[in-house]
Amino acid sequence: MRKKSGRLAATKAIERLLDTEKFVAEVTNAGLSKDALSRAHNVAIIESAITLERLVLDCLVVAINNDVSVIRTESQVNFPAHLQDDVVEYIIVGNGYFDFRGGKSGIVKAVKQYLVDSHWVTQAVKRLDASQIDRLIALRNWAAHESPQSARKAKAAVNQVRARSAGSWAKVDGRIFEITAAVRAFALDIQHSAPY
Repeated sequence: MRKKSGRLAATKAIERLLDTEKFVAEVTNAGLSKDALSRAHNVAIIESAITLERLVLDCLVVAINNDVSVIRTESQVNFPAHLQDDVVEYIIVGNGYFDFRGGKSGIVKAVKQYLVDSHWVTQAVKRLDASQIDRLIALRNWAAHESPQSARKAKAAVNQVRARSAGSWAKVDGRIFEITAAVRAFALDIQHSAPY
């Protein structure tokens, strides 16, 4: 059975981020209306958040699959030494989806449910750029839900009261690229710190 690789997960995340950045560059240079550009940036925000979530989940699967004792002690169930990736993912998300609240602190909390502080995944997550990741998660929620609550939280995260949408904030001065750069820095950190 072939196990997942943290390095491979990071490489795929970087490729997805580059695709997102290419998309943003294409729509920015396409002569679209301001509203269309804002909507395109909403898509880029959501894609960037999905990439981050997928990378963290893949790294958790990699870590648990390479040392299942982490969940043995946590759950008090005697798991076999080797589990299929989809089984490990099910252990983490159950019938739901991988979710964390609170930006970087939520990601750290989600990872620490399974891994010790000294683990390479936990250490990489702790090195995330909190300001950019907190912005990304708040903006993603606003772009996806468009609720008054998500708008308030996103506006607070970006220190902007007048933003009309997550995408309208992200399109100004290339802010979306600052966010994708932070996610890419995390992926590069995983590439360098993952032992496999």
